[in-house]
Amino acid sequence: MQAIKMTYKGFCFDANPAYIKAEYSKNIASKSVLFKSAKQQEISFKAAKIKGNGKFVGSNAGEKAHELIKVFQSKGSSFLFSHDLPPMRAYFSSLDISYNAVEECVDYSFEFIEDSDAKNPIRNFGYTFALADENLYDIANRTSVGVEKLFKCNNYPDLFSVREGDKVWLS
Repeated sequence: MQAIKMTYKGFCFDANPAYIKAEYSKNIASKSVLFKSAKQQEISFKAAKIKGNGKFVGSNAGEKAHELIKVFQSKGSSFLFSHDLPPMRAYFSSLDISYNAVEECVDYSFEFIEDSDAKNPIRNFGYTFALADENLYDIANRTSVGVEKLFKCNNYPDLFSVREGDKVWLS
């Protein structure tokens, strides 16, 4: 995959953040069973969280920080494009800015939360990346694309041939 610069609501980072972390989790219900082990059931996916940090350097570092603050203050979700992460609609939920006069830079950290109401967006990027322990059925569920269509668009012999990080075509 090509290295792209992180972009959100028209703001493009000069350099990708030094650190990016994606957190994916599920809601799991646990039911007690008399004289047996508890039973677990997957209920739903939680909205993904994208966290990271980096720094702006150079004579325009303060200006870039102010632009980022304006983007943070704008309302609504938008598409988040980031290196090695699938595109997603997300809310800009947290921003921390520190001005460092000694190093003449601006340190920042951020958090985005996936807009789970936009799981099936109007824009279709045509692909997604397989997550850890996902099969084609899981990907179909996550992307709202039928399993049959995933088989037509990809060369997988069965549901379980997908490996983490595979680029899976959706259309």
